[in-house]
Amino acid sequence: MDSIPELVDDHPIKSAWASIASSAQLIIENFGIDGGLLLERNAYSRSKISGKVVATFGNAYRLIEGDTLRLAEKVTPQQHIAPYEDMRHSKVLPQLIYLIEDSPTQWFEVNRAFHVGPIRLLTALSILPPSETLNEFQLVLFDGTSSRATSEALSIALIGASPLLESVISDAYLKDRQNQYTRLVQTAAETDPLTGALNRYGWEKAVRERMRIPNGSHISIITFDLDNLKTINDSAGHSAGDEYIRKFAEIMSASIREGDIFARIGGDEFVLLAPLMNAINARDFANRIDSLMTQSGVSVSIGCATGTSTLTLDRLMVEADNAMYHNKRYRKQVAASGLLF
Repeated sequence: MDSIPELVDDHPIKSAWASIASSAQLIIENFGIDGGLLLERNAYSRSKISGKVVATFGNAYRLIEGDTLRLAEKVTPQQHIAPYEDMRHSKVLPQLIYLIEDSPTQWFEVNRAFHVGPIRLLTALSILPPSETLNEFQLVLFDGTSSRATSEALSIALIGASPLLESVISDAYLKDRQNQYTRLVQTAAETDPLTGALNRYGWEKAVRERMRIPNGSHISIITFDLDNLKTINDSAGHSAGDEYIRKFAEIMSASIREGDIFARIGGDEFVLLAPLMNAINARDFANRIDSLMTQSGVSVSIGCATGTSTLTLDRLMVEADNAMYHNKRYRKQVAASGLLF
């Protein structure tokens, strides 16, 4: 039996693969047939055998995970649909498709490029998740002409396995919903609702969990303090002040790199941790942000500090804050003198 594939983003049905694989393998060995496939199909698809190969069992005729597969168009199989109406409520769709015994051999068309065959398509069980927005999965059993297994017998075997499949799928989705809720709560606790940036708690957690910088590598801390926020709040109201803050955050979010950590740590104070950014690049970045903010009508004082990962972040934060406050005093002096900056 092939290994269970890794699915992206903790797919909710992932924890069910082992049980599905065990059931399929047991049926294959018991009936002496060649093999089977687990296919992922478009949500609630009703096409003939088709989809993306997720797992293979037994002899899979060199099919591999990730292949796209369907019945070859040149074959029009006769098929029956078993009328198990009492299973309509189940999360395992009661649609057992099987070919009659005297049907001709079939071919699989893989990636629309070549045919695999000849094989007998014996039976298929469609497995539906609870939500119509999610994909359907189809367990397909097939063999060459050597097996004496009947489609009817395989259908009965699959119906016997369906309560287990329904159980593991339901449990997997319940666990996924719980995980989603947990992630939602965690995100809300770590995120500033006004800007979408991390809050102070999120900043501290992100720095602690995601900082994996090789020893001796450059790292930069850039701090930001919005100018004139109190004046805007007093003269135009807090909604105008909020819009001022949001505008700054939007420009920042569009400018930072993947892997940078950006947070709002005070009312008008923000900080950026930029791994693998040296002093020259940090100054260039700060100058670019200053220019973008000026063009957008936002005034911000910026301070930079760069060191290696052997230096503590606390030290870099102090250095960046000192540079930022120096920049703020300079900007006030220039503004008071009536010059542009």
